[in-house]
Amino acid sequence: MPSFHIKSPVTLGIIPGIIGVPLFCKKVEGGLMKIQNKDRKWGDILVTALFMGMISAFLGFIFCDVSKGLEGWIPVFVMLVSAAVMAVCGLLMKKCNWKWMGDYALPISMLASMAAAIPITQLIVGGVW
Repeated sequence: MPSFHIKSPVTLGIIPGIIGVPLFCKKVEGGLMKIQNKDRKWGDILVTALFMGMISAFLGFIFCDVSKGLEGWIPVFVMLVSAAVMAVCGLLMKKCNWKWMGDYALPISMLASMAAAIPITQLIVGGVW
């Protein structure tokens, strides 16, 4: 009989989201819409605050290991590659009038940064630098 063993704290962090989103998403969305319909200004402030909180959590994760040496900078370099690819996609949308690129800019930048993470890690951890 297989045993259930949690190997990482990340698993514990993911489980509430998997359970909570289907159960509470409609209620949270309804409350947010109610606030926005009641007072548009406060609704915008609330959405902006939620977005900034989410971005802050991700940036905290990206920069948390920079004091551990060059290996701690790998997530930062990968983020910079992603930002550069997103900027190129934005330029293509603007200069070449490729409106369709707006639907693909995020997945393209994510795939490019994931692909770039491999050589970046090999350069840093492999001892080239």
